Amino acid sequence: MSRLLPAPETSHAIREVINEALECKKTGEKRTIAFIYSGHGNFDLSGYDQYLEGKLLDYAYLEKEVKRFITKLPRITFPGK
Repeated sequence: MSRLLPAPETSHAIREVINEALECKKTGEKRTIAFIYSGHGNFDLSGYDQYLEGKLLDYAYLEKEVKRFITKLPRITFPGK
């Protein structure tokens, strides 16, 4: 038997598809709901393990660090702007 483990970003998409389907069920609206199931959770497994074991640490970045890193982001210009 095959099991799918979606990446965290894909999990959000799945949840929104479920929300849309439940709304359609409530209103009686018939719709085709499409989404892309991309990525896999293979690289996230250790993070899942840490979370489930209560060992995943939440790190709050200092505001000065955030501001410093923001200044290093590349500036992107768009044509006509």
